[in-house]
Amino acid sequence: MKDHNAEILSYGENPWLFARKVDHLYVEARKFIQVLHWTELPRYKVDPETLEFIETVPRRADSFSQRYRWHVDF
Repeated sequence: MKDHNAEILSYGENPWLFARKVDHLYVEARKFIQVLHWTELPRYKVDPETLEFIETVPRRADSFSQRYRWHVDF
């Protein structure tokens, strides 16, 4: 399945799990916690009046953290 920008894809048997292209993805690992950092790419659509691309979602930084009960050494 793709969105209007053909950037979001679903994969596997979980219909709620999506993947999309991001920029500057890296993992920060600390004791008992792992943090993913990335930059969302901007999204565009065509303006029906001018037929030019307009930015609908700006580029932005985002992150997700996961806490573990055990220590993981990388």
